[in-house]
Amino acid sequence: MDDSRLRDLLERAVGDPPPARVSVALARSQGRRSLRRRRMFLTAAAPVAAAAVALILTVVPSDLSGGHARHDNTVPQHSNPAFVAHPPSRFTLNVPYASFGWLPAGFSAAYVPAEIGGAGVAGTQSALVETVGAPSHEADGKDLELEVNAAGGCRIAGSGSLRLTAAEALRYIRDRAAYLHPLWLSCTGGGGDAWPLAGAAPQVKGGPAFWDERGDLIWEYGRGAWAELVPSLMIMEPQRDPHFDGWFNVPAKARSAVRSGHPAYKQSAAARALLLKVAASVHYGDSTPQVYGFTLSGVPAGWRAAAIPTGFQPMDGRLVNTGWQLGPGSDTGGLSISVGPAAPGGCKFFAGQSRYVTIDGAQGLLRTIDQTGKHEQTLCASDVQGLSIFIDLDLRVPATNDTTLPESSGFGSALAVFGHLGLLGPDPAHWTTNPLR
Repeated sequence: MDDSRLRDLLERAVGDPPPARVSVALARSQGRRSLRRRRMFLTAAAPVAAAAVALILTVVPSDLSGGHARHDNTVPQHSNPAFVAHPPSRFTLNVPYASFGWLPAGFSAAYVPAEIGGAGVAGTQSALVETVGAPSHEADGKDLELEVNAAGGCRIAGSGSLRLTAAEALRYIRDRAAYLHPLWLSCTGGGGDAWPLAGAAPQVKGGPAFWDERGDLIWEYGRGAWAELVPSLMIMEPQRDPHFDGWFNVPAKARSAVRSGHPAYKQSAAARALLLKVAASVHYGDSTPQVYGFTLSGVPAGWRAAAIPTGFQPMDGRLVNTGWQLGPGSDTGGLSISVGPAAPGGCKFFAGQSRYVTIDGAQGLLRTIDQTGKHEQTLCASDVQGLSIFIDLDLRVPATNDTTLPESSGFGSALAVFGHLGLLGPDPAHWTTNPLR
């Protein structure tokens, strides 16, 4: 298709631009909170949950296969293959697909699979989007987030139904006279569609790439499969942050009676160069499964693993699950279980709700919440056979006061759930890839 035909087609098909979108950082933060719904696993177990921001985020070490998260200024020599010829149409829940290869000093990688769908026990769920976060541990509050979409999950389009190839979109954007309406990366999994594409970026490992208006880097990492690297800040008003230094584009804000206003802030060339370097080192096709430090028996026949994100952290060269959920169809996250390394002093006492209990000869805290529309119980133990344990159970279907969880006989309390647990000891080498027994 030549330029004139493409321009004419787009002007007829794209139509008026879509309405303005909200802040991508705020939207993602709200989405994370909505998706997880449950309380942070091991909320009181600081060593396990310390890396959590919004969802359960966990540091990935350099010795994990396919996940060499470096923190120097040299791109790894064993970088991943260039353009992925056959990316998956869905990601599995138990095996993360993408990982960072290089990160700037102060950033640590973290996995958060998102937009999980399907039914079945743990290991059979799948995801349209996998999110790998990299929060900074420095005081500047900066954050990087990698969203990897499965093949076929995204398309470049405008406000109409027109679908463009990456090459056509690049030509359209480069022809500034024709660029009267914005193009978007629209993804069924929810990633990559917050801001209009603003310009072409250098190729990333052989795949076409774009900058969006906010300064996110978007590229095709494999045939029909797209990824996005998003720089963000924990601080909501970056113009007041002395560390901001052009981390991403910020539109001008007019002065009013209730706000001071500020000029537009332009993303710096240094920030763009850093994003390109991070994106070029991303690895695809990891195959390291998660392992669990427990088994669970007697699960009601109608209960299934929850179709929501799960978290995991590396330990001794393995990816260790840090939060697993299951339940009936009316409350798929009704039961949450997390088992990790012992975390002495990690359980918090809540006056009027908590009481001390003894489990397997160790001290634990049983907390019962009995409020309108919220009836749940948590069991927290900092050190049981070298493991920290956190169990969260809905005693009633959320937003109801008298509807017990279907088939919950034998699982009617957090203590009863603990009675169905088999603890596998503190050595992850003895842990399992399937906790159901």
